[in-house]
Amino acid sequence: MAHILFIASDFPPLNNIGSRRMFAFAKYLARAGHAVCVVTPKKHAFAEEMSFEADTSPFLVEETPFPDLRAFLHRALRVRRYDDLDGARPGRERHLCALAGCALRFCHVRSVFLGTLRMPNFLDLWIPSAVKSAERLIRERAVDVVITSYGPPAAHLIGYLLKKRFPGLTWIGDYRDAWTRGGFRQGLPGLRILERRLERACAASMDAATVATETIGRSLAPWLNGKEATLIENGYDEELFEEIDAGERPQDGRLRLVFAGTLYPQRDRPEPLFRALGEIIAGGTDLAGRLEVVFDGNYHTASMVRRLLARYPLEGVVRYGGHLSARRIGREMMEADALLFFEDDSTDDGTLTGKIFEYLYTRKPIICIGVDRGSSVGEFLHKTGVAFLCGDDVGRIKALIVRLRGGDLAVRPNEELIRRFSRRRGAEKLDAVIRARTGHGRIY
Repeated sequence: MAHILFIASDFPPLNNIGSRRMFAFAKYLARAGHAVCVVTPKKHAFAEEMSFEADTSPFLVEETPFPDLRAFLHRALRVRRYDDLDGARPGRERHLCALAGCALRFCHVRSVFLGTLRMPNFLDLWIPSAVKSAERLIRERAVDVVITSYGPPAAHLIGYLLKKRFPGLTWIGDYRDAWTRGGFRQGLPGLRILERRLERACAASMDAATVATETIGRSLAPWLNGKEATLIENGYDEELFEEIDAGERPQDGRLRLVFAGTLYPQRDRPEPLFRALGEIIAGGTDLAGRLEVVFDGNYHTASMVRRLLARYPLEGVVRYGGHLSARRIGREMMEADALLFFEDDSTDDGTLTGKIFEYLYTRKPIICIGVDRGSSVGEFLHKTGVAFLCGDDVGRIKALIVRLRGGDLAVRPNEELIRRFSRRRGAEKLDAVIRARTGHGRIY
């Protein structure tokens, strides 16, 4: 049995893909007989973001306080919900909140300050309290394995400091995203050299690394000093879906298309879908009155949907559904007629958003916009047997929706491929990495 300490900024009740990845690792490793504890920052997120209802009782979770500049900004501007950041609040504070929303979008694109993937960002201030708590837990609980999860960079920097302080620790660095070597988060020009040096030092000090994509593994390899980066893709937790009581779907004759996740303005292109919907509505067919397109996700998704609805008069057809809990979004996906996926494959870096794997679990048709067979992402999606690639072809999108309405959009799920992305299987691979480095662990 290993004594494992996770350092993760994303953890329940925070509701995002990173949180689900870390929780699944902790849950299944604890079930395998390991002693697990977690250090995570004190959460000051919007209520909509704090909706991942997860049972963390099998392990210790220690939330460490830190000066959260993002929370301070929200309190100073009296921002209490996502809508406030789009200037939706009436009164004198409207313009200040809208300005904060613009600042947040800038930080999201660069992933600095109020973002989380590049430096500097607000979670850098978490490092001192996290190191203090981690050092105490290492001594009290005889921790011999530390697993840090990027992003943010702070997590790996904490791991680096702990490795210096306790050289006998086995340090495993998990990369959910690329830091400086790849990815679409550019950071700030003046800090890129420093970031690269910090990442290089971290990677060289790790005893092992795990990565969410092959692309991240290849880019990281030169800095790992011969250590192999183990591929553990994002995935779905079948237990989450098994707990969902989908119930009876409303028999209202509507055709429901659902998007679940984050829309990135610098990467995703929903415009072809909106143009296709506009042409269907203008055509005056019976389908026009039966379509319902729902976008579920965080503030960035809400903001983009509102901007698109200002350009395309599709109220009554397209709506923002909210930032739902993990179970509610799972139910939405299970009850949908088809799911929507957006990707700009022009860069073709082979990176897939984590939500696609939960889509795959449902075995529902996935209408993929912005991606075609010519890219590695498109080729992967084609192999799943449930994805229909449209690129930016408005006519193809319309044709797929018409076929879906007519019951002529058959899927042939590649079960062997889809089962590969089980969160439990991912935890098994991480357990094997731990056993190889420490001699601990249990074979499933």
